[in-house]
Amino acid sequence: MQGNEIKRRVVMIDPRKTLNKLLYAGEIARVEFISNCSKEIAIVHFDERGIYNAYNIKDLLVIYPERLLFENICKNFGKLDDNDMREIFAVVTNYQKRYYEDSFRIGLKNKQIAPLCITDLGSILRPAELLSL
Repeated sequence: MQGNEIKRRVVMIDPRKTLNKLLYAGEIARVEFISNCSKEIAIVHFDERGIYNAYNIKDLLVIYPERLLFENICKNFGKLDDNDMREIFAVVTNYQKRYYEDSFRIGLKNKQIAPLCITDLGSILRPAELLSL
């Protein structure tokens, strides 16, 4: 992903890694920018709270872009049952309808589909960094 694709990207503060409630674990935010000082730090904005905070990019969850998500489905089609497929499509549909929290919760709830739907922001950024080298 390029820098302009990251701005305003919806993320969830990883509730599995960020245990301190004061850091808004499990809440939805939008990426404002990646720090120039440290490429591992992202500044996010919580629209509902009207505040900003800084996080390590490994602590921010993102839903894969649709193309990657659908490629993941195709690669793992034989391993997925009907219920898994319905849940993956529920992740996509809720995200498209801007029910972001529901989308992340569905994806995180099912251990089988979580790696196909959700990753950390760092995993999405690294391929773009490698292309720019």
